[in-house]
Amino acid sequence: MRLDRYLCGSTGDSRSTVRTWIRAGRVTRNGTVATRPAEPVSNGDCVSLDGTVLVLRGPRYLMVNKPVGTVCTAAHADPRSVLNCVPIQAGARLQCVGRLDIDTTGLLLLSDDGQWNHRVSRPGRSTKVYRVALAAAWTDQMLDHLCTGVQLRGERRLAVACDVTPLGPDSLRVTLDEGRYHQIKRMLAAVGNRVVGLHRLSVGALALDDSLAPGAWRELTEIERCRAEGLDEAACQARSDPQ
Repeated sequence: MRLDRYLCGSTGDSRSTVRTWIRAGRVTRNGTVATRPAEPVSNGDCVSLDGTVLVLRGPRYLMVNKPVGTVCTAAHADPRSVLNCVPIQAGARLQCVGRLDIDTTGLLLLSDDGQWNHRVSRPGRSTKVYRVALAAAWTDQMLDHLCTGVQLRGERRLAVACDVTPLGPDSLRVTLDEGRYHQIKRMLAAVGNRVVGLHRLSVGALALDDSLAPGAWRELTEIERCRAEGLDEAACQARSDPQ
């Protein structure tokens, strides 16, 4: 592994930042001042910054209670980025697992593990459950159409909800196993209603932590990472406790 990548992975800082450290002579490898960002780091090497030994971190897995007005972009420089909910030291190289609209709130997963991101966000792998507030009361006909399939403009395949459960006269719990562009909003518009509030409750078998206020975050446990992939509880328990 290159030295600059090792420094990024162990500190959470950007590649441009760690290169300034190298140029300033603040980084040593096995007791010798390192001078090249591309210098190789092998297993067993001791890399230090200002005399403090650095340890390469493993992948990060976070859940965020996404607040309204934030966007799913990887650019910390964008003041609207949901990544600004996470300290930059913890958020370097994190990516949003799937996307939520700017006005959609609730469970959003972040990780720097690309393979896990793909498994969770792949259509059909993990269901997503949403609480939906409507502009007008739902009707039985609307619910039937959502579950049997509605035609969205510009798409050949019908959009179908896995489950639709009334929560009140103008609110629903909707479960999807795919994530088309603005899918729930477009589906409700297609049956003659309008979404005025959308909140994601769960991904796979992983529910949003009720203790997280809007904008708050925490690390996922091993079993929670498994639940987000849509695996059953027995498989999640086996993964978290291989013995």
